[in-house]
Amino acid sequence: MARYVPVMNTENVLDEIFLQSYFGQGAITGVANNAAAKCPPYDPSKFTRKPLSAQNWWDRQKRLDSKATKKLGDSPLQPRVPKAPRWVNYACCGDKDGEAPLPTAKELGPINVLNLGFLTIRRPEGDLEKFFQLSVAKRRQYIHSMHLAGISVIMSTFGGDDTPPVMNHFDPVAIGKLHGEIAKESGFDGIDIDWEDIDAANLQSHAATGWMEAYVNAVRSEIPVGKYALTAAPVAPWFTTNTDTYCSGMYRTIDRKVGHLHDWYNIQFYNQGRGTYSTCADILTKSDVGEDYVHSSVFEIHEKGGVDLQKLVIGKPTEGRAASGHIPASLIAKCVVQAKHKGWKAGVMTWQWPDSDAQWWKTIRGKAFAAREKKE
Repeated sequence: MARYVPVMNTENVLDEIFLQSYFGQGAITGVANNAAAKCPPYDPSKFTRKPLSAQNWWDRQKRLDSKATKKLGDSPLQPRVPKAPRWVNYACCGDKDGEAPLPTAKELGPINVLNLGFLTIRRPEGDLEKFFQLSVAKRRQYIHSMHLAGISVIMSTFGGDDTPPVMNHFDPVAIGKLHGEIAKESGFDGIDIDWEDIDAANLQSHAATGWMEAYVNAVRSEIPVGKYALTAAPVAPWFTTNTDTYCSGMYRTIDRKVGHLHDWYNIQFYNQGRGTYSTCADILTKSDVGEDYVHSSVFEIHEKGGVDLQKLVIGKPTEGRAASGHIPASLIAKCVVQAKHKGWKAGVMTWQWPDSDAQWWKTIRGKAFAAREKKE
């Protein structure tokens, strides 16, 4: 999860020579110079860098786990794909000192999805790293305890602070297969794609959409549809219908190509500037982020962009966890009621634990989607 930057600053690009050779002069700027852009197609031959650091970490992890796995036998855990509505809580790096243990089901409250982040280009970080520091038996026990509470545990990849994979020429197929294997072999219920390669998204080309299509297909080759969940966490403006902003169509194109491989989208309605996505109307029916990112509210994404309404999970941060976009839980609850009356039941996502505790979620769900009290 990161601060969104609408227009790319080419002075800060890591490899401008590469960009110019791939996209041509004039095709590496953002919105302002779109008239000269040609929107080049995706060229897989330009993305061949292997995720060696992550592969080396995973090979070491498997060696460390092998004795315990042989002793314990095959995992009895069966992956769970939650149905709508989805109540999604991210746990990554919320505790101040980084020493807090992983959250328990009781602490999380009435949710049904826990996203542990992040598996970066190099290795696990944050709460996902804490997970892999546990013994194999304790990892299985942790996921089993969540399953007993009706919570699916999903591995979140990349993250806003990760090395931008497209801008650094990484091979999406190699990364996707590796991520899928790690999720499957580690007992997770699926993968959440928190891909935030902002500069790549702002390129006037199909590089980002083609890369994501290849990555998603590679992930699904390891974790099949129906058995494992696959979600993504795009920022809301990536669904705009304004092709002057994104000639590729960005997430509308990704959804058209591989939307059938996604179970839902954890859409980030935040980090888009002060005061944006701050009312139910802004979030649900008429986005307030300007013409460059028009039609990026929930029902506009569905009606104008053609995305399945029940895949559009509303993402909002807890206080102080994002640069902008925070609104009180009570207001989110009102938006949920309004959306439900219009036929929506996709759910809510938040960034992040521990601020989004059990009481926070009870407020969000309210009477519209009240949770049954679980017996101790």
